Amino acid sequence: MRPPRAIFAVVPLAIALLPLGIYLADRATSTAEIARNVTVSGIPVGGMSRADAILAVESYENTLRTNTGVFGVNGKTFKLSPVSVGLEAEVRPAIDDAFGVRRSGGPLADFRSWLLSFSSTEDVDLDINFDDEAIEEQIETWEAEAIPNPAFSGSVTVEDGVVKSEYPQTGL
Repeated sequence: MRPPRAIFAVVPLAIALLPLGIYLADRATSTAEIARNVTVSGIPVGGMSRADAILAVESYENTLRTNTGVFGVNGKTFKLSPVSVGLEAEVRPAIDDAFGVRRSGGPLADFRSWLLSFSSTEDVDLDINFDDEAIEEQIETWEAEAIPNPAFSGSVTVEDGVVKSEYPQTGL
């Protein structure tokens, strides 16, 4: 008994449409999750809900805030706590950006991106802010402690109509 000719058209069509069907099912069931293989500064957040992703990245921020930096100035060692210079990560904007990854290029681009998500990772940058004035104050404190003879390039000022000059000095 010979199979009907329609089977030769239907089977290849079904095989061709299978990835599209899987894609549509995956997208329909994962709209509240970040796409697979997405990271925020190397922290895997793909497949997580917004709340879980925020917790994961905030945990990373807390790790950054507890790691003391060690710096050397003129042979002396100084420690710097990230909390003392106001380290803060922009967690929520990074998570918002992560939700947009692989979902913002139109249907064909999204399908292509979905296919690539099985083999490639997309990383979203996490912006980290510091208090510039606190860093500057800390460096000035270290310099005053570590450099006994600072170099001075000289200056000219006017005070009460009188010109005052300070000559340059050699030093470190």
